[in-house]
Amino acid sequence: MKHDHVAILTSDFEKLTSWYTQKLGLEITKEWTVEFMPGMRLAYLGKNDFKIEIIGNIPALGSSGKSLNPMENLNPGYNHFGIKVENIESVLENLKQKGVEAAAPVMDIPQAGIKAAIITDVDGNVIELIEEKK
Repeated sequence: MKHDHVAILTSDFEKLTSWYTQKLGLEITKEWTVEFMPGMRLAYLGKNDFKIEIIGNIPALGSSGKSLNPMENLNPGYNHFGIKVENIESVLENLKQKGVEAAAPVMDIPQAGIKAAIITDVDGNVIELIEEKK
């Protein structure tokens, strides 16, 4: 078994896709639409063996609190996903130059054998940067 991707739902496909390509350097590897989700756009973004799926233009909730989307359970949310990096301080400095501030500074977590920091994307989704200790 091998991990394939993480899906992130957003109301603004262009904004979120641009953030991941401009800030993290991911590339759009495939973009598509499907008939049973009118108005929605989907794309795979990746780099090396890392891939995320952006599912964009998710309809807002109506005044009744029920989804206006014909597909159920398309509400944004997850806890976080992690990206392994070689040098966490260098990556954070590069992101800072691109306007991305750390939401949590570098933390030494010896129990897990890592250093980690937290950033968020333009929609507020949490991304953990992980450097394995050598």
